[in-house]
Amino acid sequence: MKTLRKTHVARILTYLLLLTLTFTMLPPVHVEAASPKRQAIRAYRKMLGKEKVYVMPEGKKIGSRSKNHTFAYYKYSKKSDVKFALIYLDNDSIPEILLYDWNYGYGIWTYKNKHITCIYSADFYSKPYGYYRKKGVYVENYLTEENPSYRNYFRLPSRPREVWLEKEYYKGKNKHTEYWKGGDSVSRSRFYSILKKKVGSRGMTKIHLHSNKHANRKKYLPR
Repeated sequence: MKTLRKTHVARILTYLLLLTLTFTMLPPVHVEAASPKRQAIRAYRKMLGKEKVYVMPEGKKIGSRSKNHTFAYYKYSKKSDVKFALIYLDNDSIPEILLYDWNYGYGIWTYKNKHITCIYSADFYSKPYGYYRKKGVYVENYLTEENPSYRNYFRLPSRPREVWLEKEYYKGKNKHTEYWKGGDSVSRSRFYSILKKKVGSRGMTKIHLHSNKHANRKKYLPR
């Protein structure tokens, strides 16, 4: 009887040893790390999912919608007031995200070194319009209370920021357009030749903003 028990125990020990050797000999399973693009999109989703969302840096001095046109300092935006768009400004695979709040303005944020940083922001007088994909040229409309209105073109990110603009205004019922590079007036042909040097044959991509709803975050910011 004792011999049978010893034989049974020996068989179990042999089986466990073989099982251990089998697992130790299996090739290691490599878990592929998330790409920088995926990391960025995950970080953007997390930011938009919070109750307080920062469309621009906290404390930025901005215009106020009050009747006396005083200034204010930005605190934060309510989650439900925010709209967003994923854009590709510079020539890499990591997208930027544009966050917009009608009450205050907007900002463009990028993901770098595992941190989200703002590369441009403007108050509610400015509104996102378009960009030239992976060419680093961004376009916004700047609206004044009366006259004129501007369409600003500039490179992002860039320090100091290089700006050239298209200015539209009315004299009576007649519409006039001026073109400027920095502080100098230029001809229309000169204006567009400058733009072509920056973007080549690439056409402008218009920016379409999406409400900050769970369904939209899932659709436009896929994991």
